[in-house]
This record gives sequence, C-alpha cells and structure tokens, in this order.
Amino acid sequence: MADKNGDKWEVVGSSKPTKTKGKLAPVTNGSGKNSAAAKPMLKVEELITPLDSAYSILDPERRAQAKREALGIAEPKPVDKNKAKAAPTKEAAKKKPSKDASKEKEKEKIPRTLPDALDMLNVAEFNQLKETMKARFPGTSLFWLKEMVTYLNSHLNVETDPTFAGKPRDYPSSLLSAELRNIITSTFAECPADSLQAFYEQSVLTMPSEINRGAKVCGSKLMLQLLSFHRPSLAAANLARFKESLVNLESRVPASLSLLWVMSQAAVKDTNIGVQVWMEAMLPLIGLKNYAPFVGQVASQLTFKAKEVKSSKVTVTVADFFKLYDLVQGPTLTAAQQKDVQSLLLVLTRPMMTSYAAKMFGQFLHRLTSSTSSSYRAEICRYMVECLKTDASGTFEAWRREYKSNMAASAVLLKWCVDHESNFARKGVEFRTTLVHFRSVNNSFSPSAKRPEALSSCTDYTNALISDIQRPKTSTFSLKFLNYLLVLSIAGLVYYDVCHNGNGVFTDSRLGTAMERYGVNEQVARAYAHCEPYVTLVKVKSQPLIDNGLMYTIQLRDLIHQKGDEYFPGIWVEADNKYQMVIALVKEKSNCMMTKAGQLTDQAMKIGAEYGQIIGQKGAEYWTVTSEKAAEIWTISSGKVTEYWTVASAKVTEYLAVANEMTADYRIVVSEKTSEYWIVVNEKTAPYVEKMSDLATRIVNEERVQQAWKYTYDFYHKALHAVGICTH
Repeated sequence: MADKNGDKWEVVGSSKPTKTKGKLAPVTNGSGKNSAAAKPMLKVEELITPLDSAYSILDPERRAQAKREALGIAEPKPVDKNKAKAAPTKEAAKKKPSKDASKEKEKEKIPRTLPDALDMLNVAEFNQLKETMKARFPGTSLFWLKEMVTYLNSHLNVETDPTFAGKPRDYPSSLLSAELRNIITSTFAECPADSLQAFYEQSVLTMPSEINRGAKVCGSKLMLQLLSFHRPSLAAANLARFKESLVNLESRVPASLSLLWVMSQAAVKDTNIGVQVWMEAMLPLIGLKNYAPFVGQVASQLTFKAKEVKSSKVTVTVADFFKLYDLVQGPTLTAAQQKDVQSLLLVLTRPMMTSYAAKMFGQFLHRLTSSTSSSYRAEICRYMVECLKTDASGTFEAWRREYKSNMAASAVLLKWCVDHESNFARKGVEFRTTLVHFRSVNNSFSPSAKRPEALSSCTDYTNALISDIQRPKTSTFSLKFLNYLLVLSIAGLVYYDVCHNGNGVFTDSRLGTAMERYGVNEQVARAYAHCEPYVTLVKVKSQPLIDNGLMYTIQLRDLIHQKGDEYFPGIWVEADNKYQMVIALVKEKSNCMMTKAGQLTDQAMKIGAEYGQIIGQKGAEYWTVTSEKAAEIWTISSGKVTEYWTVASAKVTEYLAVANEMTADYRIVVSEKTSEYWIVVNEKTAPYVEKMSDLATRIVNEERVQQAWKYTYDFYHKALHAVGICTH
C-alpha cells in the first residue's frame, strides 16, 4: 500500500511473535505487563452477561474461557497449521521408538468398561476439585455440580448401553466406592432445593443434545441417578419438560432411551412417583418397537415395588387406570408386553378400589357388556363385587343411579350375585335396599309401553335374590352332624382300646381279639388279596405321572432360576450370600448364647451348692429345736383335746335324745299330710300325663321320625360293619 505523504511503499501486516531461545515471549495487554497479574479476579455473576441465554454456561468452550478468566490464566496461543514440520534429526529418530512405546502404554491404560473407568478415577483429585470450587465460588452451588459432571464425563469416557440393560436397578451407582458416593451425596445435601432443581432440569435438557453430538454422558447419568435417589420428587416436578423432550427426540433412540432411564430412577426410592412417571411418560411409547422392551421392563420392576403402595390417589387417576385396562384387554400389545403390563395393573387394582370404589364401579358397569367372553365378564363382576364390599354406601348409590340406563349390564351382575354371592346379598343391608329399589323400578314400566330387552332378566334375578333373603333360616344342628360326632366318638373308643388294652397293637386289643374270633381278619385278608392286582396296576399307571410331575417341577425350578438371573442378574448369588450370612450370624450368636448360658449355669450351680450347704446346716439346727417344741406342744394339746372330746360327746348325746323326742310327733303329722297331697297331685296331673303320652306316641309314629330312626339305624349298621364289630 502506498503512503499518501510520500512516494515510498511499505508492507502492512502483523509481525510474528518473537521467540526467545526455547521460550515463548510473554503475552502483553498493551501496557508491557503480564496480563495474569494485571487482570482482577472475576465473580461468577460476571461470567454471564444479561444478553446471554440462561443456558449459555453449558457451552464447554465458553465455560473453559470463563474459568481461565476467573483464575487469571493466559489464553493459549493458536497453533499455525501451515507451519512446515521440521525434519527429524538422527537423535529424534533414535528416540521415536521410545515415544511409540509410551503411547502404547498409555493406550493400554485407557479404560474400556465403566467399572474399569471408575476404578481408575482419582477420588482425591475429584474431592479437591469440589473443595476448590466451593472455596472460589461459595454462593454458586450450581457451578459446583456442573464442574463435577464435567470431570466425571471426561474421566468416564466409555461406551455403555443407553439403559444399562441386564444390570441391577441401582447400576452404575452400585459400582461407586463409599468415599466417592459420600462426596457426591454430601454435595447434594449442601445445595439448596432451587439449585438442585435447576441442575436437574438443565442436565435433562442438555444430555440428549450431547448424546446426539457423540459425547459420553456416563458422568451425567451417574449424578442424575444419585440425585433421583436423594430427591425423587424432582422427576415428577420436571415431568412436563420430560414429555416435551421425548416428543422432539422420538426418532433419536439412544437419547430418548437415556432420558427414559433417568426418569425411571425415581421409582427406586418412591414407587408412587415411579408409577406416575410410567403412566404419563412411558406408557404412550409402549407401541413403538424401539421403546417397548424398556417400558415393559420398567413395568415389571414396578410390579414388585407397587405392592407397597397403600393408596394410589395421588399417582394414578381413574381415567389413566382404565386407559391401561383397555390397553391390556385390546389386541395391540404382544404377549410379553401384555404380561408385564397386566401384572402391574393387577397390583394397582386393589389400591384404586380403595380410593375410588364408586367411580371404578361405574366404569366397570359400562364395560360389562362390551364383550361376550365369559371369562371377561366374570373378571369384571368380581371387581364390581369387590367395589360393593369396599364402599357399600357410595357404590350402591352409584348402582341405583345407573340401573335404569344400564339394565343389560345390571342383569349380568345380578345373575353373578345369584350364582356366587347369595350370602353377601342376604347379609348386606345396602344390598337389600338396592334390590327393593330395583323391584320398584321394574314394576314402574307399563305393560303396554315399550319395555327394555333386559327387563325380564332383571326382574327374575331381583325376585330370586329377594326371595332368598326372605327365606327362613334353617337350623344349623342336623342329624348328620350328630352322626359325624358319634363316628368320631367310636373312633376315639377304638383308639383308646388299642392303646390301653392292646399296648399299641391292634390285634391284642379287645376289638382286634373279637374280630379275630369272628373271622373278620380273614375276610379282610381275602378282600386285600382280591384287590392287590388292581392296586399294583394303579401304582404302575401312576408312577409315570409322578415321574413327569417331578421332572416338570425340576424344569420349573430351573426356569425360575433362569428368569431370575435374566431379569435380576445376580439375585440368586446375592440371596445365597445373604442366606449364608444369616446362617453364620445365627451360628455365631447361638454359640455366644450357649457359651454365656453355660457360664451362667455354672455360676448358678456354684451359688446353689453354697446356699444349699448353708441351708442344710441351718435347717438341721432349726429342725432339732422345732421337733422338741412340737413334742411338748403335742403332749399338752392331746390331753386337752381328750378332755374336751369327752365333754362334747356327752353333750351331743343328750341333745340328740331331746331332739328325737320332740320331732317324733311332727314326723307322723308330716307323713300323713304328704300322703294326702300326693293323692291330690296324682288326680290333677293324670289328664296331662295322658295327653303327653298320646303326643309322644304320635311323634314316634310320624313318618319323618320313622325315616330318621331308620336312617340312623342304617348309618350305625354300616359303621359297625366297617369297623368289624357287626358281622350279620
């Protein structure tokens, strides 16, 4: 470019930075001083300008630049790619093999699996990073968590399955050492709730984009899993953002599966939230081939955890429950998916009936006639009866409201009650009130008007239930009960005879001797000889069935063991380890208790022996004194007693003589009066005795009584024949 003030030409351009021997020239900021010394320390609030996005700090390059500015580190000089490479010298050629060897060693140290990467993680360095961030930025806990995630992602840079298929529920946090887990969980405890919410939300939003970019996010998953364990409510609070992200990422399978895995981790600690997340976010994806296996796997895992749910009012609505119910009954699911979802549905049914019995009854009533399958109708009828038993007042009121508009479904339910729930209809007060209401509704239809198709069926079943309720109760005591009681008494007598008279041998008892004398044993032996070929044939025919049953039992045991290992790897080994630990603990504690008991017994025996000797000595001394005193007292008392007995016997004799003289006249008068009154009583009671005898004769001669006596005689006759007492 030519200079305007002169005729000379000059080249305009930036000169290359000067180099000293072996060192780069220090970078200046225009004043000739070091930029690191001149630049003041920045605060975290200064790292983000008001014009930046709320998530601009998530950019790795911007975060690195902010960190360098905050710590006062100079900008690294860009490398000139066009600079020609210097030709290698002889010394460099000689050293080249050593560099290649070191590179090979470094490659060997690169972890290939997540457990290896966690083993190689420097826990002290990780803790130092956390403490440094806390010291430099004490009021910005979100920045601590982001730095911890960045560190873990860079050091856990390995390929993993998006959902860690085939691993335990708490994988990969189960691989952490106690020290590393404590560092992360203690950091969560130090962070406020709003920081944890912001970290969780931002991590969920950025993780799919990082996966799509090809980055490894094992550290993010690990931190989100531990945070879900620490605060499961975050999954429910961010459920709307989850669903939005899933809609945008439906075609990107790895990112979507990773997001679904993060959502499912809240169920490990809180089953209510797990069921809510599964129903709202995962269930719509069950029809997609790429997501159906994982959704079914989460459903099977929730089945075991959902048994602890006492009430599902907070997590599942009636509309969502019946959406799931219709999905199970429909043809869209495969057999495996239908099995997993149906297991979860069965577990949720009881809590739903407890919370929404009336609403559930109405929904079941509308679906009762949607299919003609007998098994489908029987299942719904069982559920409806359970609703009636759970909340009688509200459910029967709902049925009375829906009866006139759903008479066909009501007829099916009434028929089920006639066949299977007659006792419930008799004992339930609300049921009787409802049946009376149904009868009044049935009678309100005019014969000339158009009548519903199911009216006749409803009328018949309603009248059948009402007549069954009004039927008089029969006595629970019957002749059969008395016969069974007498048979048990006879069996008890036979057992007593064998034990007492036969010394445990039936042939030596009185009954056995009588049976031998009358030839009963011989007849039994002949009968057994006649039946022995048939018994042998039955054994031969049934032995293959028994063998097959045993073989199928063994196969079922192996299948259970295989499926357990498939769905919950390591469960049997862990169960065996726990069992061995319990056995060892019981043995250890029992040995300690036996040793302690032996020591206490020895001490008690020693103390007892000492006190026994003392008691024996003292007892001998006191016995001598007591016997002497007792002899003296007995001598004195015996003399006094003899004197008093003589005087008393004389007085009693005198009083008896006087009493006999005074009562002789009264005995004669009493006997005469008693004879007179007895004659009068006989005259008065003779007609009543005659009537009672006639009544007893009529009762005995009645046909039903004669049949009862005949039935009893035949029963006892057969019983005596069976035990061998009667042979005619």
